[in-house]
Amino acid sequence: MSRISYDTAETLVYDPVGANRNATRSALYALGFRRIETVATLEAFNEFIVRRPPDLAVCEAMGAEEQLCDTIQSLRHGLNAYNPFIVIVVTAWENHNSLVSRVLDSGADDLLLRPFSTSTLETRIRTHVDRRKGFVITSEYIGPDRRRDRSRPSHADLFHPPNSLKMKVKERLSAEEAAQRIEGELKTARETLTAEKLRRDAFQICILWRMIQERHPRGGKCDRADLTKIGDYAKSVSRRCRDTEYEAAVEWC
Repeated sequence: MSRISYDTAETLVYDPVGANRNATRSALYALGFRRIETVATLEAFNEFIVRRPPDLAVCEAMGAEEQLCDTIQSLRHGLNAYNPFIVIVVTAWENHNSLVSRVLDSGADDLLLRPFSTSTLETRIRTHVDRRKGFVITSEYIGPDRRRDRSRPSHADLFHPPNSLKMKVKERLSAEEAAQRIEGELKTARETLTAEKLRRDAFQICILWRMIQERHPRGGKCDRADLTKIGDYAKSVSRRCRDTEYEAAVEWC
């Protein structure tokens, strides 16, 4: 492997257990990370992500699995934070199927089981520096491509989001150079995310509307689940259309 340096990369560690939080921080420090922030609550994690997006986030799932995954999913959808594409490694003490599925479906880059060695952590991080998976955007999921069977057709196009971690540790850009470059790449990436989400959410609205019409041709009572889904998609489209050339769609939504 080519030599890289982690000293300028900004890292955020979330873990509600102090001993584990310190152990993760120590492992990162041993790898050469120097700009490490730690938080003990999910609320603090959320605030930090919005206020100052790191290049790498290492967060613990146990204790608040559902809330953490909702936070990551919201981040990937670009609803709150400035940079929805930061590298996210989730840690956990168990690997039961429901947790694995929920973490991967949230859009996290990786799931790392505890206890882990410093070398294992480095291998995982290095993978996301050298060979980070391309992202897919669907109506429900935004994150690394999880498709195993490449022979199966898919309408989800891959795109490669900005990777500020790679910029700093491998390309050795200064904080100022990385900030300038990430600014331009984020603008393009967010435009891609917005356009693709609008296209897919609008398509889902049309499909659901047609299904409702076919199921209830005489205006009968609709299923609550269908109404909830179409309402959620309409809210998503409305939110993304504000202050854009598609502003007129807000009223329709």
